[in-house]
Parts: sequence; C-alpha cells; structure tokens
Amino acid sequence: MAKNTILRVFIALLTTPYVAASRLACKFGHEAFKADIERCSKAMEVISDRAKYLYPALVIAEDHRNNLHLGIDPLGIISASLGTLFRGKRRGASTIEQQFVRVVTARYERSVRRKVREQLIAIEICRRHDKSKIAEAYLSRAFFGSQQEGAEQLEKSCSTSFEDMSLSHLILLTAQLKYPKPLIVNGEWQQKVNDRWIHLHQVRRFEIGAMNGNATAQRLYHSAHITEQVELRNRI
Repeated sequence: MAKNTILRVFIALLTTPYVAASRLACKFGHEAFKADIERCSKAMEVISDRAKYLYPALVIAEDHRNNLHLGIDPLGIISASLGTLFRGKRRGASTIEQQFVRVVTARYERSVRRKVREQLIAIEICRRHDKSKIAEAYLSRAFFGSQQEGAEQLEKSCSTSFEDMSLSHLILLTAQLKYPKPLIVNGEWQQKVNDRWIHLHQVRRFEIGAMNGNATAQRLYHSAHITEQVELRNRI
C-alpha cells in the first residue's frame, strides 16, 4: 500500500546513519564485534521447523513494523524515548533482529554501548539474511519460561500442536517472551500474561484481523475473545 511505502522510505531515511555506522563497524570494527556477527550468522543454521508457526504471532506481539524496517525501528526508539522522558515509563523498542542478537551473543547488560552495538549487528544480520528466517532462528532458542527454551520445548509443554492453535492462542504464548513462565505458576504471572494478551488484542486488532482474513477486525476485541483468553490461560 502507498501508506506502507511512504512509511518504509521514512524509516529507511531515519536508519541511514545506523546503516552507515554498521557498515563501518563491519569493516573497521573490533574483532569481537565481527565475531558476534559471525556467531549470529552461524546460529541461523539451526532453526526448528516448529518456529514458523509462531512467526505471525511474534510479529504482532514484538515487532509490528518488522516488514518495514532494516533491523532497527527508529520510530519505536523515538516513541520509547519520549515515553521515558515525559511519562517516566520505560518500555522496549527492540526489534526481532535485536532480540535474536541479544539471545545469541548473551549480552544483557543495561548500557547505551551494548544497545548501540546490538543495533549495528542487527542491521548487518538483516542485510545478510531473510527476516522470516531470523525470526524463526530467534524462536528456536528464545526463552519462554521454565523448561520452555525454544519453540520445540514450548510446544511439548502444550496440550495442542501449534498447527491446531488459533492465532489468538499463539499470541498468548508469545506473551511469555515478556513474562517467562516460572517454575511454579502463580496468579501474579497469569495476570501479567493475561493483561499482555488483552493489550495486544486492543492495540493490534487490525493486524490480527488481517492475518485472520477478517475484514471487520475491530470486532476482535469482544467478550467472546475474553472468554477464549481465560480458557487459553489455563492451557499454558
């Protein structure tokens, strides 16, 4: 669509300085930086065939502009920065590519240096590999909770295979990326996952409707879905 084309160009323009920095770092950067890029590329060789079923839900839950950006989402970064500055609310702006880099390199320290480094690597990985495959590689090793590391372990802990789950159910499972399942399930964790599920259905109802082939996407957030949410919660 024309709107997406304009948005894609705008995002690309905002990302240009990052892309230039990424290319320079790849050519002249520290060996450790280059080694992490190669480590991420190597990780792309190990992808579970179960991960592809979670991919649409992952995009909705974690990175709804994934098909528009080049590995980082400058609009998300600006929005998160403004939220922190004016409302004092911290929220993430990491793309799927950045989350993949973080998991593979196992760098979780809270610092601007680590964040920028992660962004530059994510841009390079996005340049080298297909976005859907990066997402699947991430899902193959992402931490969903206790004894649920990667898509295969997650599916084994469910009573239904991914193929037979609704998009709504898969979105509920991806909420565990933000709130991993504890060893002993408690009401507080269930409430957080439930609230995340409800929030995503509110703010991403049109994207969910489009993936469901539903032209009247605004009807998604009705009481029937709240009932389904309560039922799905008990299956986790």
